[in-house]
Amino acid sequence: MNRFVRLLAGVVLGLVLLTGAGQAWAEVAFVFVAPTTPAGDLGAIVPSNVRGGKALPFRQLGPGQDPRADTVARALSASPACRQVLTWWEQARRLAPTPCQKWIGAEGPIPVWVKPGGAGRHGPGMVSLIPIQVENPGGGRHEASQLLVLEDLALPDGTLVTVEEMTGAGLLVPMVCHEACHGLMADLYRERFLAFSVIGTSLGGAHDSPVETDPHLAFREGFAEAGELVLARRFPREFYVTPGAGVRPAVQAFARTMARHRVALAGRNRFIFTANGRVKDGQLKAGATDHATEGVIAALLETLVNHANWPGRGEDHFPVLFRAMARQAPLTFFALVNALLAEAPAQAETIRRILVEYTCYTIRSPEAARQYERYYLSRKAFVQGKLGRDEFAKARAAWQAWKEGQRRRIEAGAPVWEAAPEPFVVAARNGFALDLNDTDPERLAWHLEAFLPAAPPDQLRDRAAKLAAAVVARRQEIGVFTSLDPLRGVVPARLFSSLEAGRRRQELRLQEQIDDLVARRRQAGRP
Repeated sequence: MNRFVRLLAGVVLGLVLLTGAGQAWAEVAFVFVAPTTPAGDLGAIVPSNVRGGKALPFRQLGPGQDPRADTVARALSASPACRQVLTWWEQARRLAPTPCQKWIGAEGPIPVWVKPGGAGRHGPGMVSLIPIQVENPGGGRHEASQLLVLEDLALPDGTLVTVEEMTGAGLLVPMVCHEACHGLMADLYRERFLAFSVIGTSLGGAHDSPVETDPHLAFREGFAEAGELVLARRFPREFYVTPGAGVRPAVQAFARTMARHRVALAGRNRFIFTANGRVKDGQLKAGATDHATEGVIAALLETLVNHANWPGRGEDHFPVLFRAMARQAPLTFFALVNALLAEAPAQAETIRRILVEYTCYTIRSPEAARQYERYYLSRKAFVQGKLGRDEFAKARAAWQAWKEGQRRRIEAGAPVWEAAPEPFVVAARNGFALDLNDTDPERLAWHLEAFLPAAPPDQLRDRAAKLAAAVVARRQEIGVFTSLDPLRGVVPARLFSSLEAGRRRQELRLQEQIDDLVARRRQAGRP
């Protein structure tokens, strides 16, 4: 009987995917659409008036109206992985504080726009938190907050892979699942989802962030890649594909590379990586060690949901994250870890053990970089035949002993967010930004000068250096700054008041940027 029910549910979902039947609008599903007037990109679509603002007008397609859309519809409706990710999406919407923004309806299915051939070169992409209005067959309309855009993909060598080829090579389903994870995350977070892009750009400019990979972007992408990892383990035939003989060699090679990339994600957290994911090769001193690589986050999330003893998790592990995410909308991986610790305190020890096992070198300190540098360069020399086996064994044993010390430290109660602290930014009136978690004392002192009263240059530098040393000493005592309170009494009262005002300026600036972005999307209906 259960098998019959599952089969029937699959058939119903397939019909929804292909036809967008009105009675299923309350459920999360894909419907295929096209702009009401011909357009090759979103910027060329003229918005229409809707409640609370404007929206981009689309019309729902029926079978036979667009051959490219029909090809995609058949592939997605037959995909167990797509059915699973749509189930997650439904769960995410039910957990979210509201279905979506007040200015965007989210009660209907997800529109999918398969662009005409030659109209794009970026492959699949999810446009989140933008008002969409879809004309339904037989009259009536529904609104949506997300738009899945599918277009051809240009490979690095210039080869153009069509949507049809992506479908035939088994590339499309994993890519759609990845983008769907972005969409469900946006429904969980509502307007706060916009903060990912806003915060990432706000840390640039005058502020020299010590984190090589933007921790907000890394978390957003890592979350989607974690969804891929979970799905790949459950539906390996859809993710670890072997393209057929009818696929062009260049497309075959790309599909195999993508499959290997997903496998590599699970082991990527064993090493230290630069922002582009490549192992640092003798360049450990060139910049701060990167602990925010999205592949590391993907592997850690997948490990957390699969191996922590979550109460009542059943067979489906990924949604254990949704409740904590819906309640707090954390913007970095370690903020999510703290939310999980608050959500499931009984799992605190297990969560810490997993983090220590997979990020055992990531407690921020110069010692961490030195220890890993010794081990990494010793391993490289051993592989090249320049170091004897006994010497390498000693270096490896020293590295393992240091990791054991880190493990004991966290198991004794060291805060997990010490592993990769978020920047704690305060903004000066003249545009400079100070990160109190900056590990470089000279850079910290240089930025701190903007918050001090005017004085001759030499006196200003000396005073800033002494205050920066006091800030660093306090940070070493507490681990990392998450508020200004630990600096009360450590720095002069006047400077503390200046930093408080700068923190308010930073938070207000961020909120104004998000509000402005929301207003522009509501009024213009464009990303």
